[in-house]
Amino acid sequence: KLGMWKVADLTAPWIAFGLSLTRIGCFLNGCCFGKVTHGSMGVHFPFNSAVWEHQRGLNLITPYQNPLPVHPTQIYLAALNLLTFVVLYYVIRPRKRFDGQLFGWLLICKGVFRSVVEIWRDDDRGVFLGGYVSTSQLISLPLIALGVYLLWNLRRQPRLTLTAATAA
Repeated sequence: KLGMWKVADLTAPWIAFGLSLTRIGCFLNGCCFGKVTHGSMGVHFPFNSAVWEHQRGLNLITPYQNPLPVHPTQIYLAALNLLTFVVLYYVIRPRKRFDGQLFGWLLICKGVFRSVVEIWRDDDRGVFLGGYVSTSQLISLPLIALGVYLLWNLRRQPRLTLTAATAA
């Protein structure tokens, strides 16, 4: 009897927290890896890993070479999802003005952060428009739009307040 948007707000921070944990799993599995980098953030995955197979397929390395260092996009997303959790739980939740607000912000943060990190991803994930737009970026657009719509629409709805007359 809490209502859909109240329940959505209760779960929103924890969804972000769970997404952060799943990205740690992606890092340990070696999937969802990033493009080759020689910067300080580069991570070396092991021989015969998904990164090795991908780089072999692109003829970036020989069959006997270790893979080149790549952006740890899984860690980027884990950190951004954890940041989303912190902002939702410790910043927005205490100042919440209407039900659905946290969930709307979750959708916006998820869409924006995922779209940005996709710039550094290099695994096979489906691309459009000549390789400039990924499937995840296309999915992020409606997520962001829905989040903005929810924030706009739900904040304008009248709030029901509990009075002595309705409590009796």
